[in-house]
Amino acid sequence: MAALPYMQLYVADYLADTMHLTVDQHGAYMLLIMNYWQTGKPLPDIDQRLQCVCRTTAEHWQELRPAVEEFFIVEQGYWFHNRIDLDLEKVLAKSDSARRAAKKRHKPAPASSESCERNANAEQTHMQTGCHTDTDTDTDTDTDTDKQQGSAPSGESPSAKAESSLEFPTKLGEIFQLDESFALELRNTYPRIDVAHQLQKARLWLIANPSKQKTLKGMTRFLNNWMNNQKPTAEIHPIQSRHTGFADRDYSEGLIEGVADNAANF
Repeated sequence: MAALPYMQLYVADYLADTMHLTVDQHGAYMLLIMNYWQTGKPLPDIDQRLQCVCRTTAEHWQELRPAVEEFFIVEQGYWFHNRIDLDLEKVLAKSDSARRAAKKRHKPAPASSESCERNANAEQTHMQTGCHTDTDTDTDTDTDTDKQQGSAPSGESPSAKAESSLEFPTKLGEIFQLDESFALELRNTYPRIDVAHQLQKARLWLIANPSKQKTLKGMTRFLNNWMNNQKPTAEIHPIQSRHTGFADRDYSEGLIEGVADNAANF
């Protein structure tokens, strides 16, 4: 995720929650949440990295850590911050909505009804003049075509159905069945992440780490945090040449009419 130019700071809430912090603790906490916002993902639970983010020594960080750690949820080897996660989700949703609106604005206009009617008449004429007189041959061809085409798709997403069939192990031996609507929410919220692949990875991670399995109620939060921690797939933009459009230019503009081709015309 690209670094955002600004970060929302709820001053009243911040001061109410941090009245007990010292000046050094304030500075460390602000640097941590700014790094969280800039990277767009939870902070790795690595003392050396957190120490560097806070611009302090290892000894001083060990004094600061207990005070600032209370504002985060430390699990799965990362520091999670609920307020920042919610704000990041809102920003991503707004950005996705703007992108879809831009695509809709630049979508080509549909063909007029008159043009559609002309195409339909032309197609009908072609079918009447080009059809075969052999009835048996036509019947066989149509039957084969029907068999090849098969039934029309129902419009339902096969990916969402496949994802909703996944089962995740949880604490106490219970099984979490992924809801199809929640799988669709994940795909819409993280459009640049391969959600199906990441769900498989999260499932295998839970199987391989039974001591870190979650409760049934905590599974949706776990999967959302898992997706939020993944690096989005880079978008590839094709290189567009500036040396195009020559055929569409009007080179006759400014010329004098009626002048012979072999004479000067300016």
